[in-house]
Amino acid sequence: FGADHPKTLKSRDQLGWAYIDAGQTDLALSLFQELLKLTKARFGPDDPQTLDCMSDVAGAYVEVGNFELALPLLEETVTLSKAKLGPDHRITLESMIGLGGVYAMLGKFDLALPLCEETLKLSKAQFGTNHPDTIRATNGLGWTYVLAGELDLALPLLEESVKLSQAQPDVDRSDTLEYMHNLAITYVKADKLDLALPLLKEAVRVGKTQLGADHPHTINYTKSLAIAYLKAGNEGLGLPLYEETLKLTEAQLGPRHPDTVSYTH
Repeated sequence: FGADHPKTLKSRDQLGWAYIDAGQTDLALSLFQELLKLTKARFGPDDPQTLDCMSDVAGAYVEVGNFELALPLLEETVTLSKAKLGPDHRITLESMIGLGGVYAMLGKFDLALPLCEETLKLSKAQFGTNHPDTIRATNGLGWTYVLAGELDLALPLLEESVKLSQAQPDVDRSDTLEYMHNLAITYVKADKLDLALPLLKEAVRVGKTQLGADHPHTINYTKSLAIAYLKAGNEGLGLPLYEETLKLTEAQLGPRHPDTVSYTH
């Protein structure tokens, strides 16, 4: 087909995400950067195909924690998408969700909160409350409130996103797991361990079944469950789980990776 054929580009994107799942972040980033270059050359800088690719590549940068690369790409994607497609187009809204999340992760809540609120409002008007994109925007705003320390505002939104995603067959199950995990973490932060533990157990169970025990998301869910057990004073269950996730993380990423180092701090 050629290096810039749509089918080749799609395969390149899928391979990039597979590298991320396998902990091969350097290979993934190189692949995504080449993907973006080829897509822009094939379709032009503001074609919907390019904008969709930009949003996806930015999501990959976020997934590996590289906000330095993600932030300018998301800002550009939002600007171009609003101008080319309109503020309520799917690609625009997805990139707005991503940008709001990065602002929140960087502590820029004066930018994150208004953007997340606007995205949720536009998503509800365009798609309705039960649409997967609206559910994602609901969870995004809720998680931004968590990062801002506003747990009372966060919990109703996170609870709503879990309830809606579990009821909607069109929602990606991996998204539902992430929403459950976000809600459970917030319960832990709010000292509601009786609500957090069942959610985390379910997330770990489903993660192991659907993604595999050594998938980065499953490892993350297991680590959160271990922390919840330890916070509840149950070292007998918490410590073995914590040690298990450390071994899995070290095996995937190496002893010097920031995620591995974080276990000892």
